[in-house]
Amino acid sequence: MKIINKTDLYKCNCVLWLRVVLPELPTGLWTLDDKRAIINSSKPVVGSGAMSSDGVWFTHEGKKVFSGHVAFVKKVDKDVITIREANYRSCTVTEREGTMKELKLIGFFVPDRLKTNEETMKEIKKAVEKIFNIDVGKNINDNEDKKVAEAIYRMEEELEEANANATSLFTQNKNLILEREGLIKAQDKINFSHDTELKETTTKFNGIIEEEKKKLETANKIILSSITVKSDWSKILEAIITKLTNKVNI
Repeated sequence: MKIINKTDLYKCNCVLWLRVVLPELPTGLWTLDDKRAIINSSKPVVGSGAMSSDGVWFTHEGKKVFSGHVAFVKKVDKDVITIREANYRSCTVTEREGTMKELKLIGFFVPDRLKTNEETMKEIKKAVEKIFNIDVGKNINDNEDKKVAEAIYRMEEELEEANANATSLFTQNKNLILEREGLIKAQDKINFSHDTELKETTTKFNGIIEEEKKKLETANKIILSSITVKSDWSKILEAIITKLTNKVNI
């Protein structure tokens, strides 16, 4: 084992140290089970993360769990792997080499940028198998490639159908929006027409009221005039009666 340094910021935490050199490393790697869950390759690749069954027991969320360990794959020479790690020795960055068994490695996390075409094709085949429930074979170059091609063609057809459905739904939604806008405009027109009609009716009604008021005023004047005339005639009659009375007295 080679000691690299004891001054690194994350020298006391293997996961945080590895994430600095391997940014794609997933989070939540508290336990060995967490680390085992992110393994996506059984073969070491330079630049990948190595998952190890080394570790310590500790309490996490009220439970006794085993930590496991992670390291950085620095070099691969046939069966001999060189790893660099933090906190294998307490709060120290170290380097070791050995076989997978000697280093207690159980698998590797290989980011997409480091995967070979062969590994990528295997992943595609696994996905196709899972989606379409067909056996596409283990050998990349076997006769099952035809099935992969057929499955991919089916995937493309389904994708086209999904796109067509999405376009149809979009068109329907657009038409509904236009229809709604049309109804709103029609309603606005009706409201405007109704308001205009109401305004005209109100104006006419107010005109009628004004005419009736004028008629009432005229009637009041006539009544007042009549009362005045009646009063005048009363005075004339009273004068005549007085004169007649005077003549009788003579």
